[in-house]
Amino acid sequence: MICQKTSLFKWKPDLEGAIEEYSKAATCFRTCKAYDLAKNAYIKTAELQAITNSKYYAGKNYEQVALLCKETKHFEQAAELMEKSASMFVEHGTPDSARLVLEKGGKMVEKELPLKAVHLYKKASAIADNEDRPNNAAENIGKCARILINERKLDQAMECLKKEIAFHERSQSYPMIGKSVTGIILVYLHNDDFAAAYAFYEKSFK
Repeated sequence: MICQKTSLFKWKPDLEGAIEEYSKAATCFRTCKAYDLAKNAYIKTAELQAITNSKYYAGKNYEQVALLCKETKHFEQAAELMEKSASMFVEHGTPDSARLVLEKGGKMVEKELPLKAVHLYKKASAIADNEDRPNNAAENIGKCARILINERKLDQAMECLKKEIAFHERSQSYPMIGKSVTGIILVYLHNDDFAAAYAFYEKSFK
């Protein structure tokens, strides 16, 4: 693109101009349903925005590419781009936006790529924890636990349920603790570990 070129009388590329042109191209390609071209244009826009320190807008454009990937059923790439979007929001200093895009990404790929969804939800939970939002942290780690139970990864599910309990304790959401405790007991029972199930019950409800 001519905006990115330099010459004898133009020492610096016009990155802002290039961003504007790539953005226009992305919109046109998307309208025409030329999705691969639209994705490339959005990615170019985001890369240039990251260079010019417009990290928030870079994050929004990576999110747009991810949505296009969802439309074309490229779920692995969609998840990676939602994670990239979140990292831009974190660098910009808007962790809530990062958490929300990770949650959206997890929901986007949960059916097709459940373990990738777990990865995204865990990152969302960690961000919520860092921002002292235990309810959000609990909600996301709880989603991980339920997916892992469905995937028969019970040891990992139990770890998530224990973290969920800790978050609920921090926020004093005592009714929710009971649900997580019940989940752990059921996992123990599924593993035929009746002694551990009873011990955990005694510890939790005494």
